[in-house]
Amino acid sequence: MDSAVTLARELERPAPIEKWQETADIIKQEVLDKGWSELKQSFVQRYGSDTLDASNLLMAFVGFLPPGDLRVQSTIKATTEELAEGYFVRRYKTQETPDGLEGDEGAFTILTFWLIGALLFSGQTRKALDLFQEFLKRANHLGLFSEMMDPATGEFLGNFPQAFSHIGLIHTARNLSQALRRDSRLADLLVP
Repeated sequence: MDSAVTLARELERPAPIEKWQETADIIKQEVLDKGWSELKQSFVQRYGSDTLDASNLLMAFVGFLPPGDLRVQSTIKATTEELAEGYFVRRYKTQETPDGLEGDEGAFTILTFWLIGALLFSGQTRKALDLFQEFLKRANHLGLFSEMMDPATGEFLGNFPQAFSHIGLIHTARNLSQALRRDSRLADLLVP
């Protein structure tokens, strides 16, 4: 709804902008009221649940809340503690989510890039850079990634090569490069 409002304004198109903005505000308030777990100190996968979901790492990217908001910071922390194994990030705990699939799944490559981005957006540039550089070592000999990886073995799982994984890689590299250029204390870390 926010994007529809922005597009209508930028394109100067007739649209029910006030109604769309009102709807966006209602949705946002509902997510803030029902999508937060006091127990986990994190936004969760669905209302009435304490199950975490790594897709909540995108909240700051999409402008739902500012990156410095304590709820965003706490969600990053909770996601890292509960869903990450080193630099591997699982979307959710499969045993807590009735997704209709049998067994466990690997860690999604794009989620590692979302975690790096969330760290970067929240001002943790050095930590984001370290995680990025370490994760790049997991690429194959051509610098490619699969859709998922097994956190225990590093084995590639799912589709290979995976476009979404590489979109995440490119966006993360660009965002890190821009952040390093802005931060004179870290500018020497840029590779020429």
